[in-house]
Amino acid sequence: MTIAAARPMPVRARSGSAPQDRGADRAPGGRDTAAVDDGSELWLHSHRYFDEGHQYPQVGRLFLRIPVSHTDYRGRSVPAGYSVCSGTLVARNLVLTAAHCVVSRSFTGTDVWFDQFAFVPGQYADARPHGVWTDWTQVDTPGSALGSPWFTTLTNEEDGLPGDFYPTDYAFVSFAEVDGDYPGDVAGFLPIAQSWATWIQDVGYPADGGFSDYCGGGPGTDSCHPFATWTTFGGAFDHGDGPFPDPGGWFEVGVGSWMTGGSSGGPMLATFDGEAYVSSVNSNGLGYSQDGESWGFNMWGPWFNDYTFELYAGLALP
Repeated sequence: MTIAAARPMPVRARSGSAPQDRGADRAPGGRDTAAVDDGSELWLHSHRYFDEGHQYPQVGRLFLRIPVSHTDYRGRSVPAGYSVCSGTLVARNLVLTAAHCVVSRSFTGTDVWFDQFAFVPGQYADARPHGVWTDWTQVDTPGSALGSPWFTTLTNEEDGLPGDFYPTDYAFVSFAEVDGDYPGDVAGFLPIAQSWATWIQDVGYPADGGFSDYCGGGPGTDSCHPFATWTTFGGAFDHGDGPFPDPGGWFEVGVGSWMTGGSSGGPMLATFDGEAYVSSVNSNGLGYSQDGESWGFNMWGPWFNDYTFELYAGLALP
């Protein structure tokens, strides 16, 4: 299997000033802090790579296959072939990821569902301590029950282009039992919650831009290191009533993060009483370039609402 590229993370335009110069502290691998400005407030964060054996075993890489080349609704060329995102086991049989990691919409309005998935929980460099799970059975997004996988015909308020409704940019991939076990039986799983802490841990497997050296030299290889950002909760972006019936609000939540492509679908984790909860997934963010390398800052993800928990309850095995 050749991985052509990491699944691109949508980059949104927001008003505001550029991020502050990180100077010598921007290089991944250490523990450092930075402050960025999305136009409203500074979001402080530090970052690090996990030491081997200390990564979250429930978080892994989600390999996927795009069946046909197409031009998406924004006019971008999407090649057929293998790509990669991040994801989290949230039940014995369920991997939670971003909806844009399972389906794309062509320029003609046709939905292109990706047709192969493989999940590698707890990957560390080349090590796959909990196996490679390929027997997926179905893919579900909150928008599926609402008439659209996650995009709409509404005009996106940030860039004036149609299609994106970010509060529904998440999906569940169901996996089958193999030799008596589901992937969550082997690697464990994390609960989902509609809760936020003062500090959030944003986790994933970024592969693009400044992270390419830490992903086996680039996203076209199988080796990759898990990465975490410790960040303050940056706030919520209110989408109002949205295109669907209101199940308690349509919001995105934001955190400071340097994640790039490949980290899409990775979890935003809140910790209560020593237990980590998945409060959102990496959906889209702001990016910038420094010294010829691309980086992300201020990541956004969907706020889980009633649709999330209803969908989860209908899919998760006890």
